[in-house]
Amino acid sequence: MSNQRIDTIDRHFVPVKRLEKVSEILFWVFVTLSFSLLFLEDFPIVKEWVNYVFIVVTIAYSVVSLSLGLWILPAAQGHRSTNLIADSLGVALDNETTNKYYNNKQQPSLIRLGLNIFENSLFSLKISSRMLVSERVKICIWIVVMFIVILSRKTSSDLISVVAQTVFTTSLLSDYLRLEISRFQFQRVFNESWNVFLNGIPSIDQSITGVILNLATRYEAIKSSMTVSLDTDIFKEINPSATQKWEQIKARLNIE
Repeated sequence: MSNQRIDTIDRHFVPVKRLEKVSEILFWVFVTLSFSLLFLEDFPIVKEWVNYVFIVVTIAYSVVSLSLGLWILPAAQGHRSTNLIADSLGVALDNETTNKYYNNKQQPSLIRLGLNIFENSLFSLKISSRMLVSERVKICIWIVVMFIVILSRKTSSDLISVVAQTVFTTSLLSDYLRLEISRFQFQRVFNESWNVFLNGIPSIDQSITGVILNLATRYEAIKSSMTVSLDTDIFKEINPSATQKWEQIKARLNIE
């Protein structure tokens, strides 16, 4: 097989990325309309029409968010999970093609599965950590705004309600918390994978079999339960440095 990187599964994540963009746009329209309604008391006709638009945007935002979290993203992640097993165990479970996605020289086996999870957890950890930089800034800004609004004596209860509604009833806070928890769990899987291969390629016995299968199950459970979509643009950005890090890890632990 050529040295060119091939990953046909990427196409399943194209709809995910598009819906995420739509969801983000709808979120900011939702926020803008929420605040604009506070200043339209003297314009009842305009306020009525803005209310209609607000209702439509709210419904659309909910539909897009639910479709993304319950259907589109899990379906794409399912293709990735199936290919993980197909590559690790050499079983034709799908019709996808990947090359240079998993980077180890092990033949299809439980050991290859362990190394694939090890590599996946490294990349997922780095991507989620990079994503959290902007997410932490965003959530901190909203929390500061909320406290300023609440503590100000001149703030109306309507404005407080809008800010609180934005923070607590949209996906703003939940998305951040899911990403934060996912990063922590990816770190644990990475650390435990390191321990499995601490002394090189281990001999397969009942204990190692259980540990590797447990790590594989936990890694997939993180993605499915947290419904976190790791940013493909960040993946492309950090891919060279993360790949170099993976090669350094393999050399240090004497694994191939």
